Amino acid sequence: MKQQNLIGNVTLIAGEDLNPYLLVSLEASTAAVVAYDTTGGTGAYGVVQSFAEDGDPVAIKPIGYAGGTYLLQANDAIAKGVEIYADEDGEVTDVDLGTAIGFSLTSCDAAGVVEAVLY
Repeated sequence: MKQQNLIGNVTLIAGEDLNPYLLVSLEASTAAVVAYDTTGGTGAYGVVQSFAEDGDPVAIKPIGYAGGTYLLQANDAIAKGVEIYADEDGEVTDVDLGTAIGFSLTSCDAAGVVEAVLY
Protein backbone atom coordinates (compact mmCIF):
# COMPACT_ATOMS: atom_id res chain seq x y z
CA MET A 1 0.00 0.00 0.00
CA LYS A 2 1.31 3.43 -0.91
CA GLN A 3 0.62 6.44 1.24
CA GLN A 4 1.15 10.14 0.65
CA ASN A 5 0.88 12.50 3.56
CA LEU A 6 1.33 16.21 2.98
CA ILE A 7 1.08 17.26 6.62
CA GLY A 8 0.62 15.62 9.99
CA ASN A 9 1.09 12.08 11.22
CA VAL A 10 1.69 8.88 9.29
CA THR A 11 0.53 5.45 10.41
CA LEU A 12 3.14 2.69 10.40
CA ILE A 13 3.50 -0.70 12.09
CA ALA A 14 5.27 -0.93 15.46
CA GLY A 15 8.22 -3.33 15.39
CA GLU A 16 8.19 -3.51 19.21
CA ASP A 17 6.14 -2.15 22.12
CA LEU A 18 6.35 1.66 21.96
CA ASN A 19 5.46 4.46 24.36
CA PRO A 20 4.40 7.96 23.31
CA TYR A 21 7.03 10.59 22.54
CA LEU A 22 9.92 8.24 21.77
CA LEU A 23 12.11 8.89 18.75
CA VAL A 24 11.80 6.03 16.26
CA SER A 25 13.64 4.77 13.22
CA LEU A 26 12.55 2.44 10.42
CA GLU A 27 13.79 -1.15 10.32
CA ALA A 28 15.25 -1.68 6.87
CA SER A 29 13.97 -5.22 6.42
CA THR A 30 10.35 -4.69 7.55
CA ALA A 31 9.70 -0.91 7.42
CA ALA A 32 8.33 -1.23 10.97
CA VAL A 33 9.21 1.49 13.47
CA VAL A 34 11.34 0.77 16.53
CA ALA A 35 12.77 2.97 19.30
CA TYR A 36 15.66 4.96 17.85
CA ASP A 37 19.06 3.47 18.64
CA THR A 38 22.02 5.77 18.14
CA THR A 39 24.20 2.74 17.36
CA GLY A 40 21.89 1.52 14.58
CA GLY A 41 23.32 3.65 11.80
CA THR A 42 20.03 5.13 10.58
CA GLY A 43 18.64 8.51 11.55
CA ALA A 44 15.53 9.10 13.60
CA TYR A 45 12.43 9.05 11.37
CA GLY A 46 9.85 10.54 13.70
CA VAL A 47 8.16 10.63 17.10
CA VAL A 48 5.57 8.17 18.46
CA GLN A 49 2.21 9.82 19.19
CA SER A 50 0.42 6.99 21.05
CA PHE A 51 1.00 3.70 22.85
CA ALA A 52 1.44 0.70 20.55
CA GLU A 53 2.19 -2.98 20.99
CA ASP A 54 4.49 -4.90 18.67
CA GLY A 55 2.69 -5.41 15.33
CA ASP A 56 0.02 -2.76 15.90
CA PRO A 57 -0.49 0.38 13.79
CA VAL A 58 1.00 3.48 15.43
CA ALA A 59 0.81 7.22 14.66
CA ILE A 60 4.21 8.80 13.96
CA LYS A 61 4.94 12.51 13.55
CA PRO A 62 7.76 12.60 10.98
CA ILE A 63 10.77 14.80 11.66
CA GLY A 64 11.43 17.49 9.11
CA TYR A 65 8.51 18.25 6.87
CA ALA A 66 5.74 18.39 9.52
CA GLY A 67 7.26 21.44 11.22
CA GLY A 68 6.11 22.77 14.56
CA THR A 69 7.22 21.50 17.92
CA TYR A 70 7.55 17.97 19.24
CA LEU A 71 6.83 16.36 22.60
CA LEU A 72 9.74 14.08 23.50
CA GLN A 73 10.43 11.65 26.33
CA ALA A 74 13.47 12.77 28.36
CA ASN A 75 15.59 10.22 30.20
CA ASP A 76 16.39 12.67 33.04
CA ALA A 77 15.89 16.30 34.05
CA ILE A 78 16.25 18.81 31.19
CA ALA A 79 16.34 22.58 31.54
CA LYS A 80 14.46 24.98 29.29
CA GLY A 81 16.41 26.33 26.32
CA VAL A 82 19.23 23.77 26.17
CA GLU A 83 20.34 21.66 23.23
CA ILE A 84 19.08 18.09 23.32
CA TYR A 85 20.55 14.86 22.00
CA ALA A 86 19.10 11.45 21.12
CA ASP A 87 20.14 8.61 23.42
CA GLU A 88 20.16 4.89 22.59
CA ASP A 89 16.61 4.19 23.83
CA GLY A 90 14.59 6.67 21.75
CA GLU A 91 14.63 9.20 24.57
CA VAL A 92 16.38 12.58 24.68
CA THR A 93 19.00 13.98 27.01
CA ASP A 94 20.87 17.22 27.55
CA VAL A 95 24.15 15.28 27.88
CA ASP A 96 26.34 16.04 24.86
CA LEU A 97 26.36 12.83 22.82
CA GLY A 98 27.72 14.35 19.63
CA THR A 99 25.25 16.06 17.32
CA ALA A 100 22.37 18.00 18.88
CA ILE A 101 18.95 17.21 17.40
CA GLY A 102 17.19 20.35 18.66
CA PHE A 103 16.54 22.45 21.74
CA SER A 104 14.04 22.32 24.58
CA LEU A 105 11.23 24.87 24.90
CA THR A 106 10.15 23.52 28.29
CA SER A 107 11.86 21.77 31.20
CA CYS A 108 11.25 18.66 33.27
CA ASP A 109 12.59 17.98 36.79
CA ALA A 110 13.10 14.25 36.25
CA ALA A 111 12.48 11.77 33.46
CA GLY A 112 9.42 13.21 31.74
CA VAL A 113 8.17 14.94 28.63
CA VAL A 114 9.68 18.11 27.13
CA GLU A 115 8.51 20.23 24.24
CA ALA A 116 11.23 20.85 21.68
CA VAL A 117 12.09 22.24 18.29
CA LEU A 118 14.06 19.75 16.22
CA TYR A 119 16.76 20.74 13.72
